[in-house]
Amino acid sequence: WLEVVTFDGNTSVYGSFLYDPNSSGNEPELNKFALEQNFPNPVVASTSISFALGKTVKNAELTIYNVLGQTVRTYDLTDFITAKRGEINWNGKDQNGKNVSSGIYFYKLNTGSKQAVRKMIFIR
Repeated sequence: WLEVVTFDGNTSVYGSFLYDPNSSGNEPELNKFALEQNFPNPVVASTSISFALGKTVKNAELTIYNVLGQTVRTYDLTDFITAKRGEINWNGKDQNGKNVSSGIYFYKLNTGSKQAVRKMIFIR
């Protein structure tokens, strides 16, 4: 199970890896909404954020926030809706292409009906 801690401090279980014997290649398929911890963390140059959108998603976005709650960067996840899962690589730049400073950042996966938040540390 994937445990996610939200901004208000609540801990929730959002999903699990489920095996689908009918899938091609017999690979595990993530059928539930999930947001994984970024890797590596702390971040020095760039980091990968993996997620699963679930079965019934119409739109989704991943937003990175600074410790003040200001939006640093937003990714439209429309291209991942059919695949239901994916990975974003963040290079430590804001929406305008400028390097962010060292500090604590939060990233939120939002599908409209579900959301999850995780914390990361960026070191410049």
